[in-house]
Amino acid sequence: MEHRHREAIRKNWTFLLENLIVDELMDFLISHSILTENMKEEVEIQRTRREKATQLLFIVQKRGPQAFQTLVDGLKECQMGFIAERLEQAV
Repeated sequence: MEHRHREAIRKNWTFLLENLIVDELMDFLISHSILTENMKEEVEIQRTRREKATQLLFIVQKRGPQAFQTLVDGLKECQMGFIAERLEQAV
């Protein structure tokens, strides 16, 4: 992931933690090879929704050059387009 993409996530960190619906998004990210089953389990063992979102964001930031765009596409696909728009505007 490019530095500018990580910065967009960092600038919107609190907004992301408050609004992400992690379970729906994870299946999309798995189907696009951004997450593995093991990574999904790392997220699922977290206790709260906020902790799950935190873990997911930490993982996604390390998943290569296509991770940001795939995250944005997944947000749109999973009815979280308002989050995708905010991230795209922050880049």
